[in-house]
Formats: sequence, C-alpha cells, structure tokens
Amino acid sequence: MRGSTALAILLAFLLLALLAWELYDPPGEEVGLLSTTIGGLEVLGPYGEPAGLGPCAIEVSAFLDPGLPGLDVRIKVLCSLSGAPPPGLPSLYAINITLHVFITLAGAQIAKELPVGGVVLKAPGTPYQLLDEHKIEDELLKRVSGLVEITVRCVLVQEGTGKLAEGSAKRVFLIPPGWALPTTLSLACITVVLVWWSRRRGLGRDAGSPLPPSS
Repeated sequence: MRGSTALAILLAFLLLALLAWELYDPPGEEVGLLSTTIGGLEVLGPYGEPAGLGPCAIEVSAFLDPGLPGLDVRIKVLCSLSGAPPPGLPSLYAINITLHVFITLAGAQIAKELPVGGVVLKAPGTPYQLLDEHKIEDELLKRVSGLVEITVRCVLVQEGTGKLAEGSAKRVFLIPPGWALPTTLSLACITVVLVWWSRRRGLGRDAGSPLPPSS
C-alpha cells in the first residue's frame, strides 16, 4: 500500500505541474523591430491630392502573445510627424511607403505588406503622430505549439527608392498543444479512480482478515 500511495502522490504532483503549465497564460511581449527617420512622407489630402508632411520618424514593433495553443502577432506602426497634417482627416496613410513583414516559424514563412500611417493623434507637448496596429492572420499562427522559435523581420520600402530601413527580432516560446489540457484532465480522473479503487480494495482486505487469537 505504501508503494502505491507514493506512486499516486507522485502522479498527482506531475499532473498538477502539467495543469499549471497548460492553464497558465503568460503575458505578451512587445519587441522593437526598427526605428528610422525618413526625409518625406506623402499622404492624400482632404480632396485626394498628394500632401507632403516633411521628415517623419517611424517606429515599428511587434507584440507577440502565446496562446493555448497558437501565437498572436500584432505589428504596431508609429509615425511622429514634423508638422501638422491636413485638417479634417481622422487617419492618414502614406502613398509612397509600405512596410513588408516576414514571419518565420516552424519551417515556414508568412509574408504581409502593410500600410504606413494610422489614426491621427496629438497629445500636449508631443508632435502629431499616426498610429496603427495590424493583427497578422494566418492558419499557421493559430495552430502552432511546442517549442516555437519565431523571427519577425520588417522592411520599410519607398516607391522609386527601394529599401529605406529594416529590422528583426527573434523569440522562443513553449506553447502547449490543444490536446494537452483534455489529456491531462483525463489522466487526472483516471488517477483519482485508481487511487480510490486501490484504497477500497486494501480496506476490504483488512476487514476480511481474521483476528489474532486471544491469549
């Protein structure tokens, strides 16, 4: 009985550790990809005419959030303007610059072309900014699990000029597969039943044992 009890306790601790890993949802991580300043950003004005905004500082970062399973990837683009944008427009996007994003994981690559710009923001004491966030949609990201190494690379491209800047970041995540939690719960139930049956069987044997003769 002592051996079976010790085995049951060991299995219980193992299952608890697996459950803690499978239920724990770690916070996402934001990683910087590139930061550069370009000489001129062109957008469409209120009447559809090209409008130059002058020099612009562009920052690109990626937010990586492992799931249960899957991996959520969001690309954030922030443009800090040197002057005021055309009035009356809630959002602005460059007509001469695009952002090419390449995500490599599990032996495959995901490629996306994203616009540069976003919602017009203005806080006291800060320049005008354009902010946008793009969620990368792909079936591979939804089902990826295990020990995952992901590399996110982005290239800022200007029409007629070519590559302006590029940057990348690499991270490693341990993501439980989708079948892990149901399997662990099933094993936990089986362990409980086996322990209950083992103890009941032991109590039955003790009850059926003859009493020692009295002196």
